[in-house]
Amino acid sequence: MKKLFTTLLLTLVVTLTTYAQSLYYRAHLFTLGERINDKVEFNTTMETNVLLEFNDSDIKIYSESPQHYHTIGLLLEEEGTNVWMCKDDNGINCRIYLNTRPESSAIALTVEYNDYVWIYICDKE
Repeated sequence: MKKLFTTLLLTLVVTLTTYAQSLYYRAHLFTLGERINDKVEFNTTMETNVLLEFNDSDIKIYSESPQHYHTIGLLLEEEGTNVWMCKDDNGINCRIYLNTRPESSAIALTVEYNDYVWIYICDKE
């Protein structure tokens, strides 16, 4: 009985620790760009209300079509910018950039594929 209780307690602690490591942001602007001849042309910007979730292994965007990215590795970590190599649910590689400004709680999350780029401007939840 003691072993069962210890196992259940350990499972609960691990579960709560995993949830505590997630960060949530609310996007209020969305911008879409298309890569043409190595330049990105941004032609669509709109207001949005989308929840973003980050944890150690995943980035989720709860948009009308939910997006789920599995982080493969951290490519760059410097003040105000993190870049990850990711794989989406279709197995396609992309890069995700997270840019922050120390003077505000706003962030920019950029998802970059070979042909398209989209950016969410967010506030911390």
